[in-house]
Amino acid sequence: MTWKSSTVAPVFAIALALVVTVPCHAAERFAKPLSYDVELAPVAGSGVTGIAHLVLRGDQLTVLVRAFGLDPNAESPISIVRSSGPRATGCPAFAAVAANRSGTNPVRLLPSPASDLRGAVTFEHRYTVDVSELRPLTHYLFILEDEGPEVAALACGRIVPYE
Repeated sequence: MTWKSSTVAPVFAIALALVVTVPCHAAERFAKPLSYDVELAPVAGSGVTGIAHLVLRGDQLTVLVRAFGLDPNAESPISIVRSSGPRATGCPAFAAVAANRSGTNPVRLLPSPASDLRGAVTFEHRYTVDVSELRPLTHYLFILEDEGPEVAALACGRIVPYE
């Protein structure tokens, strides 16, 4: 069987188009995820402690939270709030968290984790986020909140790159 030049040209053009376009989309889909850790410390004597792990791949943010000392059977919304400095330096006192939140638009992650009968949370969820709001994540604080009539921070921590 012989190939005529009129057959080879369209086949070559299709193959070239696949080589050029597929890697671009594959690179986005298979880009190395960015991983971060958070050590949650109590705010205003709440007694809530824990850890969080965040994985950002494209516009998908996977959040894993393990926290203790919460009210039993209560939801604890998550907010990611920009720190006042160029890099989040730590978890500020409750008053500073409240003041910082009023001056910025926190990124609220819904659904919220809910504690069990012992006041513990083990939670994992993947959120679709606007990445432009969260760049770079190391400039933000991760806050677990009380879902009472007034939003109050229960625990927060600095978002640091996973090592």
